Formats: sequence, C-alpha cells, structure tokens
Amino acid sequence: EQLWMADYKEDKSQILNLYNQITKQIADEIMIELTPDEERLLAKSRTVDREAYDAYVRSHQYWDDFSEESLNKALEYLNSAVEKDPEWAPLYIGLAKVWMGLVQIGFESPPVAYQKVNENLNKALELDP
Repeated sequence: EQLWMADYKEDKSQILNLYNQITKQIADEIMIELTPDEERLLAKSRTVDREAYDAYVRSHQYWDDFSEESLNKALEYLNSAVEKDPEWAPLYIGLAKVWMGLVQIGFESPPVAYQKVNENLNKALELDP
C-alpha cells in the first residue's frame, strides 16, 4: 500500500537540501513533531560541488572491497572531491574510514593511519559539529 508520493527535480548540487526537504515533508505527513534542534538541522542549506559529489559516490564503490588497490582508489576519489569542495564534512569522514580500512588490513602502519583518521575526523567536526 502506497502511503505517500511526490516528484522532485533538483540539481545534483542541491542533493543535501533535497534530503532535508523530503525528511521534513515525511515528518509532516506522518505527523511527527520535530524538536527545535531537528528543525534547525533540516533548515540548514548546503550546496555541494557536483564533481565532488560524484567523486564521493564513486569512492563508495571501493570502500567495501578492502583490497589495497580498492582502498587507494577510494582515497584518490575522496582527495579529488576535497580539492573541489573542501568544506563538505562527509568527505573527511570518508577519508577517515578508508584510513581505518588500510590499517585494519595491514596496508598502513597504525601510527600513520591513526594520525590520518584523527586529522580527518577533527576536520569533519570542525566543519559540521
């Protein structure tokens, strides 16, 4: 049984805003009262560079393979995305995940990888606390 349907047309750079819009509309439709903090988060407007977003999505194709080659390819895509949109926090979370993968499988030494993990997580928190 279909409960709700709507059409959306947005530029890729507005994908985060579309996510917030849909979340708010679903909450309204099912009559959930959002807290002031939730309302504030959903009201945030953020555009993402289209090429950065595409590189971020491509990096996901390589995260789960857990081979040295695939994790390095994920790093390549994420670093490319950071060059295009250095203010988008999820990129740094992605980088931290990849560095964790590299150390877990033994492709990078713990001191090097953990430093990269910490740097990237701190940057993500700095951008989007």
